[in-house]
Amino acid sequence: MPKADAVIHDVEFKATEWVPTHVAHEVIKAYPAAMVSAGDSFDDVNDLFYNNGWTDGLPIIPPTPRRVERMLSGTSLEPDQLIGLVPPRGGAATVQVVAINAVMAGARPEHMPVIIAATRAALEPGVKLRHYLSTTAPTVVSMFVQGPIVNGLGIRYGQGALVPHNTPNAAIGRAFNMIIRLLGGALPPPAGTGSMHCLGMPNYSFCLGENESALPRGWNPLRMDMGYRREDSIVSVLVGHWPIMQNDHESTTGKDVLLTTCYRIGGYLMRPGRSGGMVILFGPEHAATIARDGFSKEDAKRFIFENARAPREWSVNGGIWRTVLHRQPEWIQKEAEDPNAMIHQFDNPEQITISVAGGAGKQSLLGLGYAKPSAALIQR
Repeated sequence: MPKADAVIHDVEFKATEWVPTHVAHEVIKAYPAAMVSAGDSFDDVNDLFYNNGWTDGLPIIPPTPRRVERMLSGTSLEPDQLIGLVPPRGGAATVQVVAINAVMAGARPEHMPVIIAATRAALEPGVKLRHYLSTTAPTVVSMFVQGPIVNGLGIRYGQGALVPHNTPNAAIGRAFNMIIRLLGGALPPPAGTGSMHCLGMPNYSFCLGENESALPRGWNPLRMDMGYRREDSIVSVLVGHWPIMQNDHESTTGKDVLLTTCYRIGGYLMRPGRSGGMVILFGPEHAATIARDGFSKEDAKRFIFENARAPREWSVNGGIWRTVLHRQPEWIQKEAEDPNAMIHQFDNPEQITISVAGGAGKQSLLGLGYAKPSAALIQR
């Protein structure tokens, strides 16, 4: 045991968080992408791609050279430019490969800057993509588009924003998910070896926009909270556990809406700890009630931080507390010494990200990640 204790943290880091510090020589061979031949029919192409693990299971649009070239017209980047290596397999995401997946997913050239930005955001080391794609827990790769480009591309953000019927949302989200899953090898055997999800989640596309028109007075767009300008267009990415539904038709005060949020978090029994975070997409009606009663975004974060707690017994007996206890701040470990403690679910209010999406209805969605959402500027 002493020998194991001495190396266990290093083994854990290498297995879940380590990323390469240099690009291998083999990456150069990723461009140009290899050409393959298939039969003349649509079915022949789809059978070839499916049998080789090159699809997400749904039919694809064949990525012919002409279609890929047209897709590349949507970006000023060179096709051989490397955006990054997608874990856990380390597949090379060149601009050309992104275009190939965009064609397959049914995207359009004008969607390319969003897909490229989302890929770049997802590959930030702090996202811990390797951890999420390799875990046994069900995870969803989600993207949240913000700024003028939302209306420019017709990305849905209001009523039924996540219903997969709107082409920009569905195609952009599907292309992004294919890039992450296929290049990273994050598919279950026999198609891949990177995914060890016990059950997984049916995540073909999780893409929506911020409902900026429903932001209460005094609440900035999320991109401004993240350090960008109002006139910027960005995409933020969260890899985590979606959705936790907040179905609250009873609360009539901002405090009660926020308490319902806290109950959802406290009952989820998975304390993020350290760099973890929660994304809360309040529906417009919930957001309006909270703001009407004087809560700014920062006020709401502080309230949730202080009140999102779970009984110590639930944490110890109902989750993975003993596994993650050594990661917790000293004040949390001390808090947990009290058998009657109500344990905080966050280290600080800044682990909580708040925005507004959706339409009429007293519903909100919560997503849990081990890292805060990352963001990238959308540029042609």
